[in-house]
This record gives sequence, C-alpha cells and structure tokens, in this order.
Amino acid sequence: MDVGFAFLPKFKTEKSVNEAMSSLGSLVSLGKGAPVHLLQPKPSLNEPPNTYSGNYGHGQFPFHSDLAHHRHPPKYLILRCIKGHPSVTTPLIDSRVIMERVGEQELTRALVRSRRRVRGEAPLMRLCETTTSGVRFRWDELFLVPASELGKQAFQMVKAEIKRQRAIELSLANPGDTLVVDNWRMLHSRSSVPVSAVDRVVARAYLEKLY
Repeated sequence: MDVGFAFLPKFKTEKSVNEAMSSLGSLVSLGKGAPVHLLQPKPSLNEPPNTYSGNYGHGQFPFHSDLAHHRHPPKYLILRCIKGHPSVTTPLIDSRVIMERVGEQELTRALVRSRRRVRGEAPLMRLCETTTSGVRFRWDELFLVPASELGKQAFQMVKAEIKRQRAIELSLANPGDTLVVDNWRMLHSRSSVPVSAVDRVVARAYLEKLY
C-alpha cells in the first residue's frame, strides 16, 4: 500500500464476497447494517438527494473520500467486482500531491463541517489532520462545506488542484477483481456508466486495519 492502493485481480474467486473481503482485515459495520454493501448504478430520479446516485445518477461521480463528513472516516475502502464492465472505471488521485501544492499547514487550519447533520451533530473538522495512525485527508464537495474563511479558501484551492491532476484509472471488470484504497490518502471517483453497464454490481466494505 505504499502508493495508497492495491489492485488484486480475480482475488480469491473461490471465496464468498464476505470471506474474500474478511481475509484482508476485520470488516467495519457502520450503524446497524451489514458490513458489506452491494452497489449498482441507479438513475437519479429514483434516488434521494442525499446520495451520490441521487445527484449524479449514471454520470461521473466527483472525487471524494468515503464518509468524509463523519468525524472518523474509515481508514480503508474495499471494492470487489461481482459483475463488472470494462468501460466503467474507478479513477484515483493521491491527496499527497494536493497537500504539497496547497500546503499541509493551510489544509490543517481549514475548517469544514457536514452539509447535513450526522447523528444530530455537525461538528467542525479539518480538511487535513494528523492522527496516531497517520495523516488523514478528507474531501467531499457534495457532503462537506467550508466552516471558516480559511476553509473557503482551501476548499477552492483543492477543487482547482483536483482538476489539474491526471487520475489513475482502474477497472473492476472481472468477478473477483478487488481494489483496496487508503481512504485517508486517496480520492476516488466513478466514471460515467453507459447503458450497456447499468447491471454492474460492486461490493463495498470498510476496514480500520489490514492484516
């Protein structure tokens, strides 16, 4: 994971989704739901406005880190192909490049908050913060909003830097293809989904530590 992600083609295809993902680390259950969720492209008209599908439908998703609007976003994100399509990709951008260009000190001082309350709260958070487990960068222009003047300035600078970056494009095309992402470091997206790929299914889970 020195580069912020690991792509495992056709990883443990003989195992069930839960078994294959659990072999990488202990899966995190968020709330009362199961730790593994199945994701399938959905038209925006059928989805609530507080979801990515509700805002972007089959179009390209913006770059983000998962659950950036939570005080403690999970460290690792796992995506595993159930039914893939080579035309749909998962683009990745390294936030370390953004931090170098914007300035880690500026990002550490930049305050943001969740656009909507999470469990009744909207705590102030930093775009970049140092923890005992390493540096955590959070980003989501849909679910986060600036909460200070420095936050507004940093928000615009990060958005501009994201546009300048050339993303790494990976395709979960074959059953078992598995992508492990450092959710504190890498920003990810999803390319637009053509009509031929609307039956694509990807499993998603989160980890705090890798085995």
